Amino acid sequence: MRVDVFQGESVTIDLLRNIGGYEIVILRLHSCIHTDGFLYLFSGEPYAESKYTAEQLQGAVRRGYTYSGDEGPFFALNAVFLGINNPLGLEGSTIIMMGCNGTGDSYSIQKFLEREVKAYVAWNGSVDLSYSDGATLLLVKTLSSDGATLKEAVKKVMKDIGPDPFYGSTLECFQPQ
Repeated sequence: MRVDVFQGESVTIDLLRNIGGYEIVILRLHSCIHTDGFLYLFSGEPYAESKYTAEQLQGAVRRGYTYSGDEGPFFALNAVFLGINNPLGLEGSTIIMMGCNGTGDSYSIQKFLEREVKAYVAWNGSVDLSYSDGATLLLVKTLSSDGATLKEAVKKVMKDIGPDPFYGSTLECFQPQ
């Protein structure tokens, strides 16, 4: 199994638009629902008004600040455009979204499923980073060692560790019908 790790400033808008060909894509990044109703995925790329101008005008890319507001701004990509430039795209991939509010944009989830992702797993609200890390680790361990289906693994994680203790968010799984 091939594993690639991208972190910090190497997580660019171009990387997010071109990602694809993976069995599992784990997105450990900030995310939020913008006032336009779309889910945005934060890159580690510092924001510059003069970059991605056409994409900014179209709403595919925005300026984003982290929850605390003391970092950034960074470029954030509308989730609909994740992997959009890759011929392999996200087809057959399981996307595990570790950031906040991953289920808050039903349009993006619908688009992922239409693009034939195998599954999409995300939090239904804000989530503490260390809690999300622990839950994701347990999810991956459950999938790899217990032979559980993804839905069974998500259910087991929520049963074993419960909702996020600070925000109350839970992990949800979406798969094509």
